[in-house]
Amino acid sequence: MKTRITLLLTLLLFFTSITGAYSAQDSFTLINQLDLKDQGIFVSTESRGLLFSKDNGSTWEALNFSLPQKKVYPFDRKEYRRITSFSVDPQNAERIVLSVSSGVYLSEDGGAAWNAIPLGGPVKKTNYITSVALSSGNKETFYIGTSFNGIYKSENLGKTWRKLRFKNDPLYMGSYFYEEISSLALDDKTNTLYIACALEGAVYRSENGADPVLIPLPDLKGEMIKSVVYRSGSLVLYTEKSRYVQEEGTWRKEPLPIALTTPLPDADTLLRLKRASDKKGIYINSFHASGDALQKLIGVIKANGYNSMVVDMKDDEGKVTYNTSLKMPSEAG
Repeated sequence: MKTRITLLLTLLLFFTSITGAYSAQDSFTLINQLDLKDQGIFVSTESRGLLFSKDNGSTWEALNFSLPQKKVYPFDRKEYRRITSFSVDPQNAERIVLSVSSGVYLSEDGGAAWNAIPLGGPVKKTNYITSVALSSGNKETFYIGTSFNGIYKSENLGKTWRKLRFKNDPLYMGSYFYEEISSLALDDKTNTLYIACALEGAVYRSENGADPVLIPLPDLKGEMIKSVVYRSGSLVLYTEKSRYVQEEGTWRKEPLPIALTTPLPDADTLLRLKRASDKKGIYINSFHASGDALQKLIGVIKANGYNSMVVDMKDDEGKVTYNTSLKMPSEAG
């Protein structure tokens, strides 16, 4: 799995939140952003949740009331779970859906309140949710993408889910392993699902459930695709440095709505980056790190020419999932 690069967005502002207010110079690790022009800009952050600005980033409102929070030792500050993806209804900016690694949440009042969309059936608790998309035309239809378990669809607000299966599936990599779905977008008029893939750095489209077809992309100059959006008849790609808009088959490059700066890495970070420079592999959680599941994933690594595997040994609550002899986890409980 490609190394996820996060960028710091430093905002000097008087910050007004639904749950309180404070004023300070804060550094936010920005994950994704979405510009709805006259309706405002939405950004998702590493630990500050979902933010919204009506004035191009001069002031921000937090849309986090009732969203799940992290439990991080020593538990002395409020942090929200990392938002892996979010989608705003282009016809109604009050409808927002977002995902964290293990859940999906829907707001129909602009983020004042959030309700969890039920997950179950083929969507397992061990699935790592990386992307989400909603339908404007059918308010009960949602799609979720995962790190290596494929794409799922619900047409009844999460009461039931089904896995999308294609006859000739370019997303399937063998041994029950799928491409990481980094972003999803839906064109309701043509029933076309747009699928961005993290490992391949590619975007596919599937019309009316047909096999995904590769979309020719502009020269992204090595930038990672952060998210894909469909609105007003145009496909939009957000990368780390730019925004690309496709109209009538032609791509147009634009600056990001909120300019980003990359912090200078410290010595330890530079050393880690050097060690990881030739690594390409997959991410797995601890549930897949032993037995037959692990052996199958090792087969995927060999079959695709990868040379690394990242194993997450803590769950979403921060608890270590193996019998560790380290002192700090024992003290923290």
